[in-house]
Amino acid sequence: MSDIENNSKWSDQKKEKKLNKLTPQLEKWGNILSDFESIIASEVEFIYSSDESYIPVEWDGNHMVTKSVIGPSHSIVKEVSIFIRPGKLSKYVHENRHGFQTLNGLAGFNSVYDWGDELDAFRYEQVFNYQSVYKFRMQAQYLQDGNKNASTTSISLKKAIEILYTQSRVPSITPTWQNLKFK
Repeated sequence: MSDIENNSKWSDQKKEKKLNKLTPQLEKWGNILSDFESIIASEVEFIYSSDESYIPVEWDGNHMVTKSVIGPSHSIVKEVSIFIRPGKLSKYVHENRHGFQTLNGLAGFNSVYDWGDELDAFRYEQVFNYQSVYKFRMQAQYLQDGNKNASTTSISLKKAIEILYTQSRVPSITPTWQNLKFK
């Protein structure tokens, strides 16, 4: 940001325009940081592992398991285990978002876990690694039209989730948009 502000070749209007483009992106990075801070501050134990024996082969490199205690009116999450295949760094952001959703009752035991929760997690992942989410959309494109040689996709993230998760890729996800937080 200081490079933009200190660029003497640009007009104030151009600098302001550039900074205005960066602000929403910085806010998204701040949201990712906030999730990490919430996880660190919580009393729930988060365990991270690259043990692939916990990740179903057909899944794209990640899986989250929660252990809870059943209370009188709801479950209380005590532990969240996140399993990520080596080389899938952006999946930490994705699974941490699900961990945050679980901590805050937005998804999981005390709430329906559905496609809306996935969309939310993929949008967080996309901030960290756009290519990872683009690859996910390309997989949906291939399933829809069978063209292995396609180099671009017009399928939205929302549509990709519908296509891939309708294929019973993740049976624990309720196939609805009940938790849709973004349109």
